[in-house]
Amino acid sequence: MKTKNSEVIERLEEYRVEPMEEASLQQMIAAGKQLILQGGTQRLSLCLRLVNQVKYLSPLLWAAESMLIFLCVLVIRHINKHTDITLALSTLSFLMVILGIVGFPELCKSFSCQMWELEQSCKYNLRQITVLRLSVIGTFHLMLVLVIALATSIQMGLPLWKIALYLFVPFNLSCIAAFFVLGFFRNRGKEWLILPAGLGVAFFLFIGINRFFLYDRLTISVWTVAFLVTTVILINRIFHFLNRLEQGGAALCS
Repeated sequence: MKTKNSEVIERLEEYRVEPMEEASLQQMIAAGKQLILQGGTQRLSLCLRLVNQVKYLSPLLWAAESMLIFLCVLVIRHINKHTDITLALSTLSFLMVILGIVGFPELCKSFSCQMWELEQSCKYNLRQITVLRLSVIGTFHLMLVLVIALATSIQMGLPLWKIALYLFVPFNLSCIAAFFVLGFFRNRGKEWLILPAGLGVAFFLFIGINRFFLYDRLTISVWTVAFLVTTVILINRIFHFLNRLEQGGAALCS
């Protein structure tokens, strides 16, 4: 490894940049900033920014999303009057937990790939990039959970709001666990711990629901309080995560 590094250093030393006066350097930087601003970078609409981030998302994310959708459809289609409602709902809750963590590798891609400095030097700073990705993935997941809850309520003949509570609570819990893991290990190359953390939440939730019959024993008031509390905690973790992002200087096009 040292030999390879020394070879790279020798190659780099062959290319020397001629020194410039400080006044000329500052003048050139100011002219470059002016050209960037005149190029229309700031005029990109929010829609175009979101489309740019959608193109950046990994195909593996969409493959995982498609697999989860297929499994949810499979579970919902087999619901009938003879189906164990607790088992069906706990299975869907397990899938909602997995859904909550599949998007996190995309959120921490900048850190896991050690590319955050390069990314934020382009059009947006790191916080803007993360907010855009979070908006795309979060909005898609929100709509997906609502659609699954609607299909389940129709199949089971239960109110939509009741099914939504049953599905959003485990979804929120998995996201909270993932944000805690991401906050602790973001810059340590251990972002992969998000997966076992989410699977752990899914496993214990699945066992707890079936072992202690939580859907039968807990009242709707308890589920409503759990939904509100987990939602508040999740929002808090999102803002805490965004506030801790290192921007590395003011972006030209913020």
